[in-house]
Amino acid sequence: MVTGQEREPLRVLHVLPHRGGGAETYISMLERLNGIEHRRFYLSSGRTPVAALTSVPRRWRRLRSAARAADLLHCHGDAASLIVLPLLKARPAIITTQGLHLLRRLRGVRRHAMQRALAAVIARSHAVVCSSAAEYEDLLAFTPPGQRQKLRLIHNAVDPVPAPSDTTRAAARHELGATSDTTLALFVGQLEPRKRPLLAARAAVRAHQLGARIRLLIVGAGPQAAELQPLIGDVVQLLGQRDDVSRLMQAADVFVQPSEREGMSFALLEALSHGLAIVAADASSNPEAVGDAGLLFPAGDESACAATLHRLAADAGLRHELSVRARHRAAERFAPAAFLQTSHTLYTAAVRGPGRDGRGRPA
Repeated sequence: MVTGQEREPLRVLHVLPHRGGGAETYISMLERLNGIEHRRFYLSSGRTPVAALTSVPRRWRRLRSAARAADLLHCHGDAASLIVLPLLKARPAIITTQGLHLLRRLRGVRRHAMQRALAAVIARSHAVVCSSAAEYEDLLAFTPPGQRQKLRLIHNAVDPVPAPSDTTRAAARHELGATSDTTLALFVGQLEPRKRPLLAARAAVRAHQLGARIRLLIVGAGPQAAELQPLIGDVVQLLGQRDDVSRLMQAADVFVQPSEREGMSFALLEALSHGLAIVAADASSNPEAVGDAGLLFPAGDESACAATLHRLAADAGLRHELSVRARHRAAERFAPAAFLQTSHTLYTAAVRGPGRDGRGRPA
């Protein structure tokens, strides 16, 4: 635990595009810092563009008031950072990329316009925290040389998880109806196109057709839930939103991450910490997270994903080897202590920067 230096808590306002997602987990980790008071402000009532268009104007006055009361602004994601841009002069600000989802889905003229807008965000910020090298490289490509020192690579963190006892694991698998010879695979995430839950489900069905004794549990909710229904059966099971994901990971053998656009996924890091063998698309930050603790397949390639699942289902020795590597990688690369210490140092530097009084105000 990091001890804060301020007599009064440092007041940090976290600005998020909406409720849910990896930013919530990120902030929950930061709440372990002593001497810092965290408040969350959601720009939109939902995850859709329509929700944002109606919510942001109504909430702007409250956001401006909350920003004035804060010592430091911490904006999560490229879309939220652009919306808050007019407020970044009044208080020191830190930006966390959280996957760069808006930038990464734009092309052509719209992408160039987005790059210029993000360059303005970087210029007004104390620092921009990239959770992966892939995000860092994306921003570095258009950040002016004089601003590049603001880009910081700080990996997301995950708590170590002890291996479950044989009794605990057997009980969790029994609750799910998984026999001892079943390879239990798990998908956790929003059921939306960029996460590719349909690919995961179809790949599991194909792996089963190839002879694999495999079941895929899909955890989450979202717009593609209805499209998954025809695939639900003996091989694919849709569990919806769950508050016992850790227990599901204790039961599982394999974690499936087919996302084609992802930040440093907390679900993936949690799977590593639980010692699951990883099957992931070779896109965005997935390879950086997985390293040698999993098997990658070409993003969007359903056949390759199915073949990889079939291979793991047939090779218990390989699953065990990847499990050992996964736990080691989570502990070595994504430990909370380093994340918290670096984040605390960054916060302190932001409010004590040139011309600041240690509370983020002009000296």
